[in-house]
Amino acid sequence: MSTKSSEGQVFYVKMLVFFCALLAYSGSSVVAAQSSSVIHNAHGLDKLTAASSSVSSIKRHLRSSADTESGGCFILRRLGISLNENVSKVVSDFQESWGRLWQKSSDGTFKDLKLHKTKGGPFENSKFLDWVTYVESLYHKSLADAYKAMFSTLARRYKDAADLTRILVEGKNIESTRSIATKLLGVQVQRWIKKGKSSEQVFRLLNLDKKEGGPFESQILMQWFDFVYLDYKAYPSTPRKAINVMMSTLERRDKPDAILARFLMAKKEIERTEDIASEMLNAQARRWIDDERFEAHVFTSLELDKTGDKLFENPLFTQWVNFVNLRFSHLDEANKAKEANVAMFTTLKLFYTDEVLTKILDGGMKIPATRDIASKLKAIIQPSKEDNWVKMPASHRFGALSPDRHQTIDPKNVVVVPYPEK
Repeated sequence: MSTKSSEGQVFYVKMLVFFCALLAYSGSSVVAAQSSSVIHNAHGLDKLTAASSSVSSIKRHLRSSADTESGGCFILRRLGISLNENVSKVVSDFQESWGRLWQKSSDGTFKDLKLHKTKGGPFENSKFLDWVTYVESLYHKSLADAYKAMFSTLARRYKDAADLTRILVEGKNIESTRSIATKLLGVQVQRWIKKGKSSEQVFRLLNLDKKEGGPFESQILMQWFDFVYLDYKAYPSTPRKAINVMMSTLERRDKPDAILARFLMAKKEIERTEDIASEMLNAQARRWIDDERFEAHVFTSLELDKTGDKLFENPLFTQWVNFVNLRFSHLDEANKAKEANVAMFTTLKLFYTDEVLTKILDGGMKIPATRDIASKLKAIIQPSKEDNWVKMPASHRFGALSPDRHQTIDPKNVVVVPYPEK
């Protein structure tokens, strides 16, 4: 322990002795005053017993003595109570500081429990929860400060941000430590925000740019998503702004639309990430609309054209349907669903022959999640293809071209329904 720390402890010892002495003195004053009164009453009682056997006389004398005691000791007794109340508060605050001074720090206890030597990270050690409980007791007035202290300890032990995040994410996957790890990950995000880190800086800090197979293969990518999302929380349209930043960071990779959508669809199936994943999927679809991308273009960017006759089994098909529905959401209730369904069907005609498309729709009707949309699309080609093509709006008739047309078209240039003029 340093000289400065030792001097501080000596000072606290002296102060503690002083306050204890003061408390003892104020307490003894009250006891002495009360003892004196008791002795006084006892002598008075003896005299009265000898002088008279009248009970009423004794009672009157006791009442008189009680009044005398009350008057004689009132000031001293009140002084003692006042001292006790004021000194007790000071001593209480002092004791807390005293305890902090002598108790081991978060770092010291972490080392004593040998948590830093645990193979696989501290969350694998059964003593980890003991350490958490201890640090929480040190900062019992503010658990937020307790978790900041714990994170600081971990950050000093695991200096590589990617390693630390990986350990915390692994702790989040353990039932007994999930809540703790989640709070520590929250502290990490808030520190990045406080330090003014950009999305690109944190992306590199987590080594997501070096991950073999791409960042979407990393288990810590969601922590980067959380950071970007919270960093832009002040914006009115947080999800859309956040998704734009994420997409900008991921643009250098091939076909980021499909990779991001696939990742988010998987996270949507997990309860604790369902909400943020759903918001980001909607933001992604709106980004496509803002860029005035058409159905065929998004269909290929999601790699749905490579799915074959298992189209409805691909989770990204749901995202494409979501995009098309949003694209026509500005229309009135009577027309938006109809226009969206016809646009979907017309786009599918660009990529599939009638025979294959019928097979795809039949398969979609067997899947509970896609039965509704499959039945609506199938209704468009019933009962007669020729009659239905005639009934279609002129803007949708592009899909009636030769089934082989899709082999030579550029999906980016296919305009099924133009966007309204701005």
